[in-house]
Amino acid sequence: MLEKKPEIINFADMDFSNPLVLKNSPFRFRRIPVIVTIANSEITEVDVQKMLEAGMNVAKFKLSSSSRGDKIRLLAKLEKAILACCAKYSVTHWPIATCIELKTCIVKTGLLDGAGKPFYISGGLFENALKSGNFIDCEISDVTNALIDGASGLILKDCYDTEFTIEVLKGLNELCYTVEPLVISKTNFRNVVDKIQVPVNAAEATVISCATIANQTNARVIIVPTYDAMDLPGQQLPASYAYTSLDHILNLDVKAPAACQRLTGIIATMGKSTNDIDIMEKMMSAGMNIALLNLSFGNREVLVETIKMLREAAKNLSIKLEKNYPLAIAAKLPGKKIRTGCIAESYGGTVELIAGEVVRLTTDETYKDRCSTYTVYVDFIHFAEQMSKGNYVLLDNETIQLKVEMISSTTLTCKIERGGLLGSNKDVFVPNVNFDMPNYSETDKMFINMAVQNQLDILVASFVNSANAITELRHLMGEKGKKIAIVANIQTVEGFRNFDDILSIANGIMFTRQELGSDITPKKLVIAQKNIIARANKANVPICVSAHLLSNMRYNEIPLRSELLDIANCVLDGADALVLSAETAVGLHPVETVACMASTCKEAEACMWTKQVFYDFIDKTNLPCDQITGTALAAAMAAHRSLAAAIIVVTTSGKSAQVIAKYRPRCPIIALTRYGAIARQLHLWRGIIPLIYESEPAMDWQTDLQSRVNFCTKWAMEQGFIRIGDPIILVSGWRQGSGFTNTMRFIYATADMAN
Repeated sequence: MLEKKPEIINFADMDFSNPLVLKNSPFRFRRIPVIVTIANSEITEVDVQKMLEAGMNVAKFKLSSSSRGDKIRLLAKLEKAILACCAKYSVTHWPIATCIELKTCIVKTGLLDGAGKPFYISGGLFENALKSGNFIDCEISDVTNALIDGASGLILKDCYDTEFTIEVLKGLNELCYTVEPLVISKTNFRNVVDKIQVPVNAAEATVISCATIANQTNARVIIVPTYDAMDLPGQQLPASYAYTSLDHILNLDVKAPAACQRLTGIIATMGKSTNDIDIMEKMMSAGMNIALLNLSFGNREVLVETIKMLREAAKNLSIKLEKNYPLAIAAKLPGKKIRTGCIAESYGGTVELIAGEVVRLTTDETYKDRCSTYTVYVDFIHFAEQMSKGNYVLLDNETIQLKVEMISSTTLTCKIERGGLLGSNKDVFVPNVNFDMPNYSETDKMFINMAVQNQLDILVASFVNSANAITELRHLMGEKGKKIAIVANIQTVEGFRNFDDILSIANGIMFTRQELGSDITPKKLVIAQKNIIARANKANVPICVSAHLLSNMRYNEIPLRSELLDIANCVLDGADALVLSAETAVGLHPVETVACMASTCKEAEACMWTKQVFYDFIDKTNLPCDQITGTALAAAMAAHRSLAAAIIVVTTSGKSAQVIAKYRPRCPIIALTRYGAIARQLHLWRGIIPLIYESEPAMDWQTDLQSRVNFCTKWAMEQGFIRIGDPIILVSGWRQGSGFTNTMRFIYATADMAN
């Protein structure tokens, strides 16, 4: 910021014959660009760097002066020089262009001048100085006249000697500092403006006004925040807007940066590795949107304490961010999950089941806390009764595979076909067997009551095989739990068969690949995943994918490449959120795991074929649509066509933001609400960033609306995905009490919004 108002420069009163005036020119930045023709293929990257620092704007290569191999080497040297300049001056980009000379191309520069096109003067400029290093008067006069006559730029030809070229660039800088003030003329400016035909568009009108004000106020500089739409951070736009699937893939650019804002939700399971407020806070900062409690582990007291710690961590982060961080807390019921007992203390926590040997599975509770290499307790009392000889039993995430050989009233004698280490309380799964057991045990009912009492945001029902399981859960939750979102966990082939019925009644879907993959075979799992996600997307029901996403990071700081590809495929398939299980619950690196998933999601999201996805969902929209859908569709279309930086939705229930999310816009959907419970549940939908507005409502509706929009825009600017001048789509009610959001407006981010 300037400490005082700059002095007004009056060029009319300046005496340019005075040497002191020339040495203290008001312009210390050359405005006219210079193209340097590099004719020496032996030039070093150090010399190129010096030329960049001296003021070369465009590096030009003569097709006739060097071989193709020399040109490639020159480009490599230029790239290294650019990197060196960036490192030296601590910048991320160095604005240098490259060009080539075509012998047969002839353009009349006078016509370009009249059309407002830039034209460059070439031929004999500083010819002697480039050869000898000495400046002569006629060459200085020649360049001076070119500048005064209005040349857009200069071309230095046949630059063989690097040392002389650098000296010419420095001399040209000094000459421009002196001459460029002479070019200023009110008459010239007005003549240019008079040649512009009216009417002009908004951008042209703004430019003319800006130039006029700059001349009237003697402004030192005009700052234009601008960008090419194809260079927006995080955009794979050529691929995103391709016409065919092949073009989409061909246009994917490995050098393009990731999306600037992650759209896919991250659900992280809590456990002993996360049992610290500081770690919880770091996980939220790394990208955790929903904290998941697996109710199969831990007693009621421990779980309640974990809930308190999560809320304390969210409060601490909110204070640091100076905004309410809407962390959602979810709990997953055990449901029909069958588990083993505890390993006897004498075995030290694990037992090894060796392939080829025999082990007994028993429901005899005397073995509940003393499982061994010979006998393993199973906690479903009717387990043996409902099994058949030849059934396979999978233990601990399919790590261990057993085959049933003999059956008695309480015990199964099994052959170990795939061995491994078995710990306490591990899951038991039997492919293609639907056990006759209640949807919710007494333990489940106790946990449901706990979830309602502690006002959790989401409840995950495990092993949902029919819509009746969701209806029963709603009944058990009662009136006090009606605002808790119910997510149905699809884990069996039976649930897959009844998926449409479940989809029609659940608030969300969790797709656990582990058990379902065993039911339908892993080879068919990829088909099931794509099918389930597509059906959920069509119904606009959020879907989360779980199991084995970053298993390697349970023990290591880096993931397997196949795991990163798996995450990317889930995102490209259309998953709203991804679930981390043991990776964070008992993994060694929970914070790093969340951060890894967040960065991978951003890379994958930029690769979406947004154009085709958008039109696919339009085709699946029933006609005529209701007003909310119509408004949402208009907002998504406007964002799609204008490359909007964000869609801001002022909402009470969150419904409008959910409908917009169905059409998968590339930009974030910022759902602004005064209700924390609504904001937290919106994390389930892909693309929605919930924001809680806590200020008291203003008496005037429009004033209150503008305050909320400014609050939202300021936050987004601080996050870096909205910049001044960016287009924004605003969705809100027409007036107070309108009942639903029915208005879509197109606005631009302005500086006053950031204050």
